[in-house]
Amino acid sequence: MSYSVNRKSRSFLYRTILPGKELFRRIEAAGNNFEWPDIRQDLKALQVVTMEKGGKRFAIRTECRGIRGQVFQAVGVAVPPTIREITG
Repeated sequence: MSYSVNRKSRSFLYRTILPGKELFRRIEAAGNNFEWPDIRQDLKALQVVTMEKGGKRFAIRTECRGIRGQVFQAVGVAVPPTIREITG
């Protein structure tokens, strides 16, 4: 069994995040009042590990703690599944 941390995936929400003002507008519209350092810290802690076993590859993400889930929801991005098979 082998694994590697996909550093790009660790902060994959950054690629889908809107410009700063729009991000905060959506967060506030959802009834939340988060500070940027808290958002950044929680999103940086989100990691994805790629594992291979028996010829199959899997992506396994860390638990969605803190305000991450609320940030994902506010911007309309689904939280990725905890475990998923990588095909192709």
